[in-house]
Amino acid sequence: MLLTQREQEKLLIFVAAELARKRQARGLKLNYPEAIAIITAEIMEAARDGKSVAEIMSFGATILKRADVMDGIPEMIPKFRLKPPSRMVPNWSRFMIQSNKQTRRKR
Repeated sequence: MLLTQREQEKLLIFVAAELARKRQARGLKLNYPEAIAIITAEIMEAARDGKSVAEIMSFGATILKRADVMDGIPEMIPKFRLKPPSRMVPNWSRFMIQSNKQTRRKR
């Protein structure tokens, strides 16, 4: 099976999110990479389902609770901004996620 770089990245996110979910199901609190993996995977799936940017943005804030992660992790997690490749995006599978930190660096 040949996968593009983008497909490999999506698969890696999915695998990391699944591992994090298994750990969470065992009662473990999530660390930073695990929390980001779950949030990213859920946002990608919502986009794939055809949700609007507004729906995804409000959904993204509900994916994890403070009690789901280790102490100090909520402050480390950046706020995300969806950035479609163009104004009219019929195929939501081509969206990007940027954190506020990335956005600030570009200005």
